[in-house]
Amino acid sequence: MRFSFLLAICLWPISLFATTKDTAVSLSTPNGNIYGTLTIPDHPRPAPLAIIIAGSGPTDRNGNQNRMINNSLLALGDSLAREGIASLRYDKRGVGASKAAAINETKLNFEDYITDAVNWVKKYRHDKRFSGIYLIGHSEGSLIGMLAAQKVRVAGFVSIAGAAQPADTIITQQIRAIAPDSSRMADSVQMLFQTLRREGSIDSVPPGIYQAFMRKSVQPYLLSWIRYNPSVEIKKLRMPVLIIQGSTDIQVDTPNAYELKAAQPSARLVMIQGMNHVLKGVSRNPEDNQFSYMDPGFLLKKELTPAIAAFIRDCERKKKR
Repeated sequence: MRFSFLLAICLWPISLFATTKDTAVSLSTPNGNIYGTLTIPDHPRPAPLAIIIAGSGPTDRNGNQNRMINNSLLALGDSLAREGIASLRYDKRGVGASKAAAINETKLNFEDYITDAVNWVKKYRHDKRFSGIYLIGHSEGSLIGMLAAQKVRVAGFVSIAGAAQPADTIITQQIRAIAPDSSRMADSVQMLFQTLRREGSIDSVPPGIYQAFMRKSVQPYLLSWIRYNPSVEIKKLRMPVLIIQGSTDIQVDTPNAYELKAAQPSARLVMIQGMNHVLKGVSRNPEDNQFSYMDPGFLLKKELTPAIAAFIRDCERKKKR
């Protein structure tokens, strides 16, 4: 029995014993500093660095928003470190510790987020602690990562729960899915977006929910966002690409992953059964799904990190050939 126990210990994955070091880091911008956390495995050799780009809304480095604490990106960074991969996760400007870097929403545009991602890459691209830099974009961060990867050299790109269509199409689809009995609302949103595309602005936005996401002050940002089509942008990437999609994601559904794969046939596609939009193992039941957004007790889907680690290790091996 004792021999069997010792043998099991010897054969257990070494990565599980890896210790990590978290360091607070910052990126200087004209509007103020953006803050993040650098997590590095505690071993002497250079490690690949994965820069994690958060999704839409006021999302912090851990993947959280107000009253929506799920720690999805925190868990992802920690699990990557146990696989020997360093990570950087950072607050979106104006969020968490990075509030000072906020840009007035009348002047904020999508390119600001792209610039932030590019500058984080530039900050660490010559750092000898890292063997290569990879971008991991989650949700809206997928598109940001695609565009950043066109502007600065990276060793690979990972899209997690990334949309394949422009943001206005996705938002309209989400409204139809969330409120199937309120097709009039989705039709109205679609018409508003069409007007915004055609006219460049909308002076009279209906009250209520329409004001929440299409008020006059946020229209410049929306215009800068909807001009990009992810299925077009992913075609332009010339580095290895991994597309990951969960089967129980009710925010960005599975057809998006297949569309991205069709647009970039050389990409590796991994479908994870039972993973939702915040990377947790949960069913498609709307109540269960929504609850996982607000409870960090839901675990990261166990297949996620090994898929990313296998992709990055493969890229690292090919670089040495």
